[in-house]
Amino acid sequence: MRTRKRYTPAIDSRLYRVGNVLPSDLVGGCKLWLHGGGPRDEGVANALLKWHDRSSHSNHASQGTAGLQPIIFHNASILNWTDVIQWQESDRLVCPSLSVKQPFLIMFVIYFVDVDINSYVFEAGNAANAPRLFINGLPQMSVGGSNLVTFDEVGSQFNVVSLLFDGANSKVWRDNVLLASGNMGTEGIEGGLTLGDRDTHTVATEYFNGAIGDMVILEGRAAIAVREQLEETFNGMYGL
Repeated sequence: MRTRKRYTPAIDSRLYRVGNVLPSDLVGGCKLWLHGGGPRDEGVANALLKWHDRSSHSNHASQGTAGLQPIIFHNASILNWTDVIQWQESDRLVCPSLSVKQPFLIMFVIYFVDVDINSYVFEAGNAANAPRLFINGLPQMSVGGSNLVTFDEVGSQFNVVSLLFDGANSKVWRDNVLLASGNMGTEGIEGGLTLGDRDTHTVATEYFNGAIGDMVILEGRAAIAVREQLEETFNGMYGL
């Protein structure tokens, strides 16, 4: 059993480096890195106004409308004293200019509070062919509305969940254990990405209910190859 490690700053005041690599080391391949500890812009009552992208691509996630902003949960003692972002009701953030081609990997440090039918963790902006992760009794990653890869509920705790969009070789891992595989077609992310809801937001109950510590998007095989090292980094950072 892993022993829980208290968060101690190293390299960066918000990061605890125990793995061989950080997302920012992958200068070309890291298209997005949102870290619970920031940088970010905070509003009244811990509302998250803007989550700054730590990659070199400035794919910041933001929400300017009060009442739709997730909440910053400060100093989460259950997660090595590292801040996380909590979603509920209709909270959502938008990365308007994000563009990623297959193969790409999306990695979350994530907690699903519930598994409501058709609640969306994210959806890209390319309409009918949008890559997405949504809940339909169980978490599912899909393209174009087809439930091409379904995996079991991640449980009542934070986990590192990695989603590989790579055509017929697409896969899902939880804490470095392969859960499922399938065919995700060839679609990438175009037209940005909505985090915590559908891009179209057509139904009021389609929001994500849970929390995210980190979100990383890696493009290309060289970047994706370091998945295991990144998972180890996040395990140490959050004391998982």
